[in-house]
Amino acid sequence: MNEPSPNSHSRVRPGIRRLLGLDVPNKNSLASELENELQMHLELRAEQLRKVGMSEEAAMHQARARYGPIDQATHEIRNYAFKREHHMRRQMTIDSFSQDIRFAFRTLARSKAWTAVAVITLALGIGANTAVFSVVNDLILEPLKYPDADRIVFISRHSKNIETVPTLEQVHAWRDAKSFERIEGFISGRQTLQLNDADPSTAHVARVSSNFARFAGAKVLTGRFLLPDDELASAPPVALVSEHVWRTKLGASTDILGKPLKIDGKQFAIVGVLMDGVRIPAYLQDAVDIWTTLPAEGFLGGPAIGRLAKGVSVEQGTLELQNILHSLDQVKNEVNGSVFTIELHSPGSKGTSRDSVFLLAGAVCLLLLIACANVAHLLLARGAQRERELAIRAALGAGRARIVRQLVTESLILSGAGCVAGLFFGQIALRAIVAVRPSDMEVLSQVQVNGRVLLVTVAISIATGLCFGLIAAFSGRTGRNPEVLRSSVGSTPNRSRNRFRSLLVVTENALSVVLLIGAIMLIRTVINLHQFNPGFDANGVYVQRVTLPESRYKSEGARELYAEQLLQGARAIGGVESATLATSAPGQTGAQIGHWVTEGETPDPNKQENMEFTVVNTVRPDYFSVMRMPLRFGRTFGASADVDHERIVSVSLAMKLWGDSNVVGKRFRMQSQVTSTGAVVWNTVVGVTPNSASASLMDRGMTPMVYFPMGRVPEDRVSLFVRMKSGTAPVAELRRLFLSIDASISPPDVVSCTELLLRTVASQRFLMALLTLFAVLAVVLSAIGLYGVITYMVSQSTREIGVRLALGAARRDVVRLVMQRGVTLSFVGLGFGLIAAIWGARLLQHMLFGVTTSDPGSYAIGATLLLLIAIGACAAPTLRAIRIDPMLAMRSE
Repeated sequence: MNEPSPNSHSRVRPGIRRLLGLDVPNKNSLASELENELQMHLELRAEQLRKVGMSEEAAMHQARARYGPIDQATHEIRNYAFKREHHMRRQMTIDSFSQDIRFAFRTLARSKAWTAVAVITLALGIGANTAVFSVVNDLILEPLKYPDADRIVFISRHSKNIETVPTLEQVHAWRDAKSFERIEGFISGRQTLQLNDADPSTAHVARVSSNFARFAGAKVLTGRFLLPDDELASAPPVALVSEHVWRTKLGASTDILGKPLKIDGKQFAIVGVLMDGVRIPAYLQDAVDIWTTLPAEGFLGGPAIGRLAKGVSVEQGTLELQNILHSLDQVKNEVNGSVFTIELHSPGSKGTSRDSVFLLAGAVCLLLLIACANVAHLLLARGAQRERELAIRAALGAGRARIVRQLVTESLILSGAGCVAGLFFGQIALRAIVAVRPSDMEVLSQVQVNGRVLLVTVAISIATGLCFGLIAAFSGRTGRNPEVLRSSVGSTPNRSRNRFRSLLVVTENALSVVLLIGAIMLIRTVINLHQFNPGFDANGVYVQRVTLPESRYKSEGARELYAEQLLQGARAIGGVESATLATSAPGQTGAQIGHWVTEGETPDPNKQENMEFTVVNTVRPDYFSVMRMPLRFGRTFGASADVDHERIVSVSLAMKLWGDSNVVGKRFRMQSQVTSTGAVVWNTVVGVTPNSASASLMDRGMTPMVYFPMGRVPEDRVSLFVRMKSGTAPVAELRRLFLSIDASISPPDVVSCTELLLRTVASQRFLMALLTLFAVLAVVLSAIGLYGVITYMVSQSTREIGVRLALGAARRDVVRLVMQRGVTLSFVGLGFGLIAAIWGARLLQHMLFGVTTSDPGSYAIGATLLLLIAIGACAAPTLRAIRIDPMLAMRSE
């Protein structure tokens, strides 16, 4: 026999590779088979060599030399086999999922109405969550999109429950703090802007330090930022304009640099255009139109803002700023004798809008849960109709896991369609929220659906799809069920599924009760606020708040001349009954912070930290007659030489200081109120007014108030009050009057006093509208769920009802049977909902007026409405039940 060729082993390997086509179950079995196969070929080769005369040892050595190391070949082939096996299984998985997806689309397309209802239900829940999370993201999570936002903090001065803004001097001193990379301040407000000799208009002007724009991560489109030299007193006034102003009012001119503009009559030179999108943490949070430098001294327009150094904690930063503050002159660290401490907090962690936004977020989460429960209802009902289909698939060999995967795939497709529709609905809802936003949430005008909101929406959609998909899959019969194949269409209903459907209805009703009772409490609050007597007659009174340019009205004489011309011109307008002046308007009042002491009382040094908040207003003597606010005691301001020390106080302050409402002639002062020579300055009470809600309707008129006499116009801001005859409004006439006195001042808005008061409770009205909408959607969805359960019960109990009727049961017995089922579920859900509502109402506590969190009327109204809606949802299935023909029902079985 000829000796085998040295390369004969290459003809063996293709035979071995044929093994790769086998279904290799696991790695160990594959290795064992490969070793056995190679060993067999090795022994066969050695046997051939022994037959030609080789010794056993030489033959085995020669065979091993021909085939190479068995271990290495085994390892190489095994790796190749598993790569191919992995590829094959991956391809099989992809093909399997593709089949599931195609089958799911065909199945959903066959039930177009059912699919549309499910998608719309999901879209409502997902869309509402998208809109509200956009608000949460913009107001709470990312209120200021500054660089290194995680180290940005607000800095304010605190004393117990009173918060004030720092002074410019304190900000300059704090910039030496090693705990901060930078600390900035700002002053912002509405001022008169005039461009290119055009008509004056009102613009939002921010006065900031030269480094603020860089600190905030702003970019200039053209020109430069503000520079430190621009802050010098001798430097010419310069300003940056926003991109919006540059495009809309300056025509996007390329030669804008150096052009003049006027702010409150003072001329500035434009040195740059700042890209839009930069916010300032001001109480007025709309977009800034003009940026210019800070004045040399004064209070900021909001909290200071700083960026902590890397590795520095809030506590360390607070301690260093407090130490710097104590090193300043003690008098400058006090406001009317009350010492303040420093508080640092992150943007979005405080504010009146924060609680409102979180409340809305909780409400839409409840709405989403109700929507998911409703879709689960639909899937359960549909699953009952598909029991025979699923049983046939199981009988043909489909495993339970494959059937569950098919059902989950259908649910994910539904949630995906709900996500797309929800994004569309969310955009519409977000625009509606922006349109009806209250004035103290102006920052909502810039809210939009961004990448983070989109990711959250997709995550919510996937989670909801998996949630109700698995619920529907595991609550039904997805295994081999021979009894389903043997049974007729009208078989006995699945009790476990019915129990689960009942649980979903109870959950929906409970969640709906929470939203419904919260909405009712807010509705009653708004009604109470509209009916509340503010302490004066606001009907027919119009207010116009004027800001006089500092550059042109520096002296009291100039301001007084303007005020007199304004007042006399207003009185000459047709339809005006009376007019007067004051420094503050309702909802825009001034305040005095400090501790009051009365004559004869020994000042207590320990009380200088006992902060007290008092509303103050400087008014003309006829203010009380124009506002129809009769004095309870005393008189109005006179013409005596001591008029500067005359004061009119509210009943609440009189009772607080003296324990008596008739305190005419009594004297009082701020504990720190002394002259430069150290002499004590006393104020004399000449009149007492009823309590009034000048600061806010929510104040209930209990905040102490002091009225000062207006001899001359003491400030650059003054409010004109005009009482009109019934059916007249002075809007156009007052605008012409303002332009005739000084055409360089943009005429301010004319607002009714009633509207100003309602603006103070705009947040409550805003919450009421949205929470009521969510509650209505929740109740409708829960009613649909209850309707579905009762309808399913009637359809599955057709034979039972037919037998009852055939045996002599009255129609009213059938009505009682069906209604009892629905009302029982509603009662159980109502019980759990009332318990949850008692706890949840605490979140509304600070927003309620005239309503307590345990108000029995609100709970009674909510419970009654829910039960009436439940009875209405059960009405249609009940009518269908009593119309069943006993003979037809029994014959169909």
